[in-house]
Amino acid sequence: MFSIHSVSSDRELIFSSHHSEYFYVEFKGAGLSMSTQVWQGTYEKNLISFFQELAGYTQPWLGELGWESLEKEFAITATCTTLGHVFFQVNICYAYGSSEEWSGQVSLETELGQIPIIARQANAFFHDIDH
Repeated sequence: MFSIHSVSSDRELIFSSHHSEYFYVEFKGAGLSMSTQVWQGTYEKNLISFFQELAGYTQPWLGELGWESLEKEFAITATCTTLGHVFFQVNICYAYGSSEEWSGQVSLETELGQIPIIARQANAFFHDIDH
């Protein structure tokens, strides 16, 4: 398991239960909790690549960087202010395309200096199959 904690609230994005091509993602904070199972697949741009790309920035970047699962049950984007505040926008969806689909979009804030730590934790999590 690894998680990303907000520096300005009790919000937390938690990655857990990684098995082969699947993992669980949960968002908690301020009376809100939502989670879903995510199929990561084996395609080239995975979450490790996303976090490693972010960790490559030692200075704030322009624009939005993101990753979305193939089945659209999880998406994450990151932006960075000129002061080094990193904002993750998270979309979690369950039963995408079905008559009982639900989704939620939330955000949390961290700092540019925390991104290399998050990338290392993501790398360890996704390389250690069957947590």
